[in-house]
Formats: sequence, C-alpha cells, structure tokens
Amino acid sequence: MVKVIYAPRPDGTFVIEHPGGGYHVTHDDPLYPEAAAAAAGRDDLPPEPEPRVFSAETMPPPTLSQLQAQLAALQAQIEALS
Repeated sequence: MVKVIYAPRPDGTFVIEHPGGGYHVTHDDPLYPEAAAAAAGRDDLPPEPEPRVFSAETMPPPTLSQLQAQLAALQAQIEALS
C-alpha cells in the first residue's frame, strides 16, 4: 500500500512516501493505479510545497568561518598535489 503525501499535482500525477524521500508517480508508472486509489476521496491531503529557488539575491553571504573552512580545504588539496 502506497501513502500519498500531497494532493494530486495539476497534471494528475502523485507524490508518494518512499524510502529516502518523496517519489513522483507518473501516469505510466506501475504504481499509478495504487497511488490513484490511495488518493481517491482524500480531500485532507496538503498541496505540494513550491520548490525553494536560490539565487545570488536570496542566498545569504557565507560567514567568515565558512570562508575559512573553504580556504583550509583548498589549501589541503593544493598540498596534496605537491
């Protein structure tokens, strides 16, 4: 038995619970009939959240400690090549 975790997508496909995260069940997937049956009459399913989009404007700048860690990792890689 599959567990549908979000309301059906606009195209009629589903996202189900799957080991390791959600799994998108398309119309041609063998799990589609089972997912459709599990979602039938389920008005309580939440909508799928919008994916978060990151850009230079929305991402916070790195902290000093993050930059220092990146520099240390680069220096170690350079030393390993020498």
